[in-house]
Amino acid sequence: VHCSTAATARSVPSQPVTVHMTGFGPFGGIVENPTSIICRLLKEYIEKGTLPEGVSKALLDEFREAGLQLQGLDALEVSAQACQENVPMIVESLSKKAGATALVHLGVSGGSKHINLECRGVNVADFRIPDVRGCQTRGEPIVASAEPVLYTPLRLHEVMGELRDRGVNCDISTDAGRYLCNYIFYTSLHATQSSGIPVLFVHVPPFEVMPCSEQVTGVLCILLAIARQLRASPPSAGMPAAGTTKPMG
Repeated sequence: VHCSTAATARSVPSQPVTVHMTGFGPFGGIVENPTSIICRLLKEYIEKGTLPEGVSKALLDEFREAGLQLQGLDALEVSAQACQENVPMIVESLSKKAGATALVHLGVSGGSKHINLECRGVNVADFRIPDVRGCQTRGEPIVASAEPVLYTPLRLHEVMGELRDRGVNCDISTDAGRYLCNYIFYTSLHATQSSGIPVLFVHVPPFEVMPCSEQVTGVLCILLAIARQLRASPPSAGMPAAGTTKPMG
């Protein structure tokens, strides 16, 4: 496992990259989900040119010039049904895009102090509290008769290295929990196995722990790192689809 310094090299975009990103809405004791705010701020920047407060202009300029098409940016309902309904539509939309594509989900982790890049989804739904529709699945598979664990094909050590180089506190996690964050991550990993669309789940902490501007900065850096990685090694050139083997690097 190593972090390639080449991943941070700036380069002129050579092909279009489309990333669909989602956040989550309120649930449990989370009245205003940080991920819904991050998505809203990025949508306002893309659609209206409204600059996210506290984010460096240099990073925003780099993002604008990167040839990266960011779509979605919706706060999904925190329910198993919403995941089941939205993931197939998102995957179908991405499969029709030219060039490289990726799917990024954001979720909040109340006990975290930094950004976590989740490397795997587990085929178990074990909800500690009911979702917003009242469903509380306990210890059941998310997808019947499917693989127990699926890993993202993205090289997360490269992504983490780039974020740390930019001063963003970030780590790689092997446990996305067993609630809706893991649920949508595994659902998406399973749904993209045939298409080869890479999926990543990103856990962010509460804004009280990591300010909003730092989280938006981190998310933009993640998107830029993914775009560079896909251009360097697009799925058609050998990047593996989601699978049961832990990626090296």
